[in-house]
Amino acid sequence: MAAEPSQWSEGHELFQRIRSKTLAAARAGDRLSNTQYCFEEVCAKTLYNLSGFPAPFDRDSPDWIRPNALALAKVLSIPDPDSAIRLGA
Repeated sequence: MAAEPSQWSEGHELFQRIRSKTLAAARAGDRLSNTQYCFEEVCAKTLYNLSGFPAPFDRDSPDWIRPNALALAKVLSIPDPDSAIRLGA
C-alpha cells in the first residue's frame, strides 16, 4: 500500500482492521503482536492522512512511526543502530 499512492485512502479501513487485532492482542497479553500492530496502526494512519481524504487521523501520526518501529525492534531483539553509533562501534 505504501508504494501505491492511489491506495492511501484505504488506510482508514486498514487501520480499523488492525485496531481490532491490536485490542485483541492487548487483551490476550500478547506483547509482540500488540507492539507490531501499534506500529502498523500509525503507518496506516499516516498513509491515510497523506491521501488528503477528509477526516484525517491526528496530525502527529507520522511522529509515532519511529518510536513504534524501535519498540517493535526491541521486542524482536533487533539492536538499535543508533546505540551502536553512540557506543562508538
